[in-house]
Amino acid sequence: MRTDALIAMWQRGGKHVTKIGSLAACAVLLSGCARSAITTTVNPDGSWVRKLTFHAPAAKPNNPQPEQKLEDVFVLPSGLPWKTARTQKEEEVVYTAERVMKAGETLTQDMALKGSGDLAKKGGPMRNEVSVREIAPGRWEYRETLHWQGEMPKELAKPDPEAILAIKNALPPALATEANVQAVNQVVTRAFWRMLFGPDDPLIAQLFGQLMMNPDLAERRMMQRVSGVILKGLEEKLGAQMTPEERLQVTRRLVQAISKSTETKVKSKTQPDAAAPGDKDNSGAMVALTYSVKLPGKVIETNGEVDELNGEVFWALYPEAAAVGDVVLLAICEVGK
Repeated sequence: MRTDALIAMWQRGGKHVTKIGSLAACAVLLSGCARSAITTTVNPDGSWVRKLTFHAPAAKPNNPQPEQKLEDVFVLPSGLPWKTARTQKEEEVVYTAERVMKAGETLTQDMALKGSGDLAKKGGPMRNEVSVREIAPGRWEYRETLHWQGEMPKELAKPDPEAILAIKNALPPALATEANVQAVNQVVTRAFWRMLFGPDDPLIAQLFGQLMMNPDLAERRMMQRVSGVILKGLEEKLGAQMTPEERLQVTRRLVQAISKSTETKVKSKTQPDAAAPGDKDNSGAMVALTYSVKLPGKVIETNGEVDELNGEVFWALYPEAAAVGDVVLLAICEVGK
């Protein structure tokens, strides 16, 4: 699975993928990928159970070597104190690993992706650390931090010239300094990156499904999400130099520029190239991750989504989300409420 191929469609398609051809291309690229569900169940006394479930395509009669093997994508937990099992369900191989932790204990690097060379010594491109602790009497906090330690994606390492130009044109002339343009570019880049990779409903996961049937609605919702992040970022970066109305106008200009770029670049394409000629291959796996925590009391604070039916909080993302900064998953509950 190629990360750069997906981002290339985003870049050459006008900073985000919205049209039917791009949706179809993404669906093809993402089909059959490995994935993992990471579940934390907290007991009233603060002890907790950690369960990881890994999925990968199973070998088929006409293809004894599946595209992705579990061991090629994940560093699978094994040995005591883990309880592990491997099964095959329909067209998937499923590996589960479970262990019990005490209140206040911290678990590090249990959800690890394969890496090569020096990266393998670090434990792969993403490092995680999770703990459950009592922060007040009867109040328990689940906190998990995902830290990117792999190579910086090229889309983040080098600013996009078209994005820089759009920002210069959107900012008031007096504020279009190099420092301000770079600051706003960081805001815009982070907004689109997190929109693509999560958390909070990754765009890539939304590209197929019911929104695929209405790309205009999908585009409107995506731009709505990005607009809010850009508006907030402008306030943080240039709040003292711009009035609220000016920030709103700049955000509108940026959104309009992005929409116009999308229309002109994607309109004539039904199957955009997955990667530009000469791009080197990137065989790193795009791995869908779903984190969830079940708490023993009423959730009083979280940055995740609350599943009222199951009493769980969950987050969906791809590891690349952490490339623009640590991803912190947080949920706090009060027992007895």
